Amino acid sequence: MTSSVLDLLTEACRDPEGKVDSEALQHLRAHVRHCASDQCPTVQKSGKQLATCAELPNLAWLSYDPAHQIRIAFQDPLHAVPDFNEQWQLLFAGRHALIPDIKNSEVWKNRLLAAQKAVLDKHGSQAGLEKTMRAFSFAQPRFDSTATPMMKYCLLVRAIAILCAMQAVDERNNKEIRHRAELALQRMQGPSLFRCALTCDYTSECLRFLRVFDKEDPDAAKIPEILDSFCARLKLLFVDGYILADTCSAGPSGPQGPRSSTSPQTLQTDVDGKTITQRVYEEIETPEPTLDYTV
Repeated sequence: MTSSVLDLLTEACRDPEGKVDSEALQHLRAHVRHCASDQCPTVQKSGKQLATCAELPNLAWLSYDPAHQIRIAFQDPLHAVPDFNEQWQLLFAGRHALIPDIKNSEVWKNRLLAAQKAVLDKHGSQAGLEKTMRAFSFAQPRFDSTATPMMKYCLLVRAIAILCAMQAVDERNNKEIRHRAELALQRMQGPSLFRCALTCDYTSECLRFLRVFDKEDPDAAKIPEILDSFCARLKLLFVDGYILADTCSAGPSGPQGPRSSTSPQTLQTDVDGKTITQRVYEEIETPEPTLDYTV
């Protein structure tokens, strides 16, 4: 691994004819001062070897990749909560979890599309979303890649409930499929949906913070300011309760303190100035009395 890193630097200085620009290579090696990696022990050992080799005389700082560390920091506490972990397994990670079942079945996707159109015809929007969505693409090993599918689940809650009801009563499905659909429908209760919405907003906020570091050459001098802003934003949303506030109609100074970059009116939310939690709360407060859709 150490040799491959050195070879890569050499290849970067090789022209199309195969000749290595020795002056550029020497300049490049002299300017390598920092090696960042994930927590893989092999990579860390390779970094220590690079720091002692003559080719990189100025490499002085070995560290973990901050973006990787932030991902661990915001996902591990969630998975330590039994209720969340159970919900995670039912929606994403478990065998025949709901979202993979929809993603991997053309029948389920087409029926969900039809259910969305029925919801739009009757209500004009799906928790503020005024169009249909078909894709639920996500990569299970990457926790942060589920933020968008989780948001879609929250916004399409009426359509997904109709889909599960359709699958549960369709006699053409085998008993196992009908049973899974029935269980998924039964689990779409207020506390479970509200927990999912809170998780979606929390994950979205963490991803905004993560993107500061998940790029080339972030400004280290701004990290304390960014961290303070992130902590203040989470406190405003999840401790002070603005996760349930209409951020578009909040006053210029908020209920407390002077106007700041984290005041309610400046919060960036996903749908029409409202958080996903507020959207789901409104859906729970105004449930459909009967499933009289024809799809």
